Amino acid sequence: MALGWRGAYLRYRDYFLNIVNVYKQKQDVKMFLEILLSAATISIFVVFAIKPTLLTIIDLINQLKSREQTLSQMNQKINDIQTAEGLFNANPTTILLVPDAVPTDPSPDTFARQIEGISKKTSAKLLGVSIGDVTLVGKSKEAVKQSDFAPLPEGAKEVSFSVSIEGDYSSLTAFMTNIENLRRPVKIDVFNISSSKTQGGKTLVLVISGRVPYYPN
Repeated sequence: MALGWRGAYLRYRDYFLNIVNVYKQKQDVKMFLEILLSAATISIFVVFAIKPTLLTIIDLINQLKSREQTLSQMNQKINDIQTAEGLFNANPTTILLVPDAVPTDPSPDTFARQIEGISKKTSAKLLGVSIGDVTLVGKSKEAVKQSDFAPLPEGAKEVSFSVSIEGDYSSLTAFMTNIENLRRPVKIDVFNISSSKTQGGKTLVLVISGRVPYYPN
């Protein structure tokens, strides 16, 4: 048993010694083994050292791009705010009228008084003013959209109205001009002119139907 182990040891020892001698004697074998060991070392270095570093660099580059995009958006917002501030400073009086032009509630009474004022200004006789259903207190009901009329801008609610006036051609024309130039925007959907005879002579009757917007908070 002992002799068998010793014999195997002597045989393998001779093999290893022969390999070492060949390695020392043959320069090409020595270079091949050195190249092989260098390649193995570089591979291990790439896997365990360079790869995590590359992943970290890629992550940093992505973060940098994201922050550059955020910075660009912030600069754009700053420019927009500066532009808005410049417009506000240049038009302080006009901007103070914005709540009247675009109210946050229906304000049908205010609109009706404006119609009365236009009637007196143009000498057109006001026959009647009709305001559509509005909710003054509480949550307003969703109005049914009328496909025949162009929709108002997104987010705007509307108050429908109808106005009847009587007068001559010049007063009716002046009335139309004034109602179109109201501080509060008016969307005229339908208007109709008819003539009638009275004791004072022939008169014209103008009926206007339209909508006025408001933007609830």
